[in-house]
Amino acid sequence: MTHPSPTAAPLFLHGLEGNNQGRKARWLAREYGAQTPNYDTTSLQTALPVPRQILENRTPSVIVGSSFGGAVLLQLIQAGLWSGPSLFLAQAGIKFGLPMEFPPNIAAVFIHGTRDEIISIADSRALAECAGAQLIAVDDDHRLNSIRESGVLRDALRILGV
Repeated sequence: MTHPSPTAAPLFLHGLEGNNQGRKARWLAREYGAQTPNYDTTSLQTALPVPRQILENRTPSVIVGSSFGGAVLLQLIQAGLWSGPSLFLAQAGIKFGLPMEFPPNIAAVFIHGTRDEIISIADSRALAECAGAQLIAVDDDHRLNSIRESGVLRDALRILGV
C-alpha cells in the first residue's frame, strides 16, 4: 500500500474522453505541480498500467480521478495499490461495474454535479456513504467546469491535506 509524502505532488487521472491537456489537468499542474499522464481508456484493465507504474516510482500527495479516472482510482484502491487521499470528480466506478466497496480509513472526498446526465449523482452518494466520506454536491453538469473558479476543488484538496 502506498501512503503520500507531504511534499509530493498530486496525480490526476483524466476521464474517458479527456486527456492531460484538459482544464482540470492544466489547473492542477499549474497550481499544485500535478502529474497528469495520458493513459489508455479502452477499458479499466488497459488504463491500470500507467498509474500503477507511477505509483511504483513515486507517491503522490493525493490522486484525483475524474469520471473514468475516478473508476481507475477506485480500482487502484480496491486492488490495494493505493490507500492515500483520494478525490473523486463525478466518478464512474459504479457505472463501469466496480463493486460498491471501499476499504476503511482512506481519506476521500467526492464531488458530483446535481445536473450530471452522464453519471448519476446517486452513484457517488452511495459510494461516499460506503466510504464514510464527504460528498460535495455542486450545481453543475458532468464536466464540473465550475469547481475551479468557485474554489470547491481547492477546498476539497485542502480537506485532504493538500
